[in-house]
Amino acid sequence: MSKNPVLGMPVWAYYINIDDQSNILAPQLLKGLYGQHYDVEKTTFDKFRFIESEGQLTGTFGDTPGIVKLYYRQANWAEMESVDMYLLLKENTTIYDGIEGLKTSSSLPEGMTIRAFKRVATTDGEFWYEISPDQWVLYKDMEITNNPYENIELSATGEQLIFEPVGEVKAEIDYIPGKKIQAYNKPYGKITNELEDGTEIVVVARSTDNGVTWYKIQGNEFINGSYVKLK
Repeated sequence: MSKNPVLGMPVWAYYINIDDQSNILAPQLLKGLYGQHYDVEKTTFDKFRFIESEGQLTGTFGDTPGIVKLYYRQANWAEMESVDMYLLLKENTTIYDGIEGLKTSSSLPEGMTIRAFKRVATTDGEFWYEISPDQWVLYKDMEITNNPYENIELSATGEQLIFEPVGEVKAEIDYIPGKKIQAYNKPYGKITNELEDGTEIVVVARSTDNGVTWYKIQGNEFINGSYVKLK
């Protein structure tokens, strides 16, 4: 009597954008008989190019499940890196919603210094900087500069400014629908969180520094008052 065919453990194939770790394609499940050969296809995508893979692209179905990760990058991106740098704008600067994306309704004035967190070099020699989630500027009519706040001595908690307690005031983030602002560990400090437009918060203290209002919120974080609507 012949034995019934036995299935081997499956193999999952993931097609991943290497820069943001998102799935380009829904994970693919490969199944087959025990000992049967499998091949994971290096799928071609119009707007992406293959970079590298992890796991066995070829093999046989066996006793343990397999995972293969195939990494891709936007076809017109040469590289992306995280940065922490400042840019001095020499002209009014347009904000885009992505690399070579659509212009937003916002722009930045000449003479302003902005902080950048990511840099993308494109294959045609352009440099793009992310200054906030989904907000990018093209490196044009600007220059890299020093941190304008580096000579400001900040205490460990960021309370070198005098913060006036205001009780517990309910408020919400008033920004661009679907977009986020940053919260910091202290004014002009390190990013600790991102808060989406409409997020409800509780303000516990307020301070003003050279015309800029800062709010301390529950959770010991600090946000720019320009994006806060008190209730």
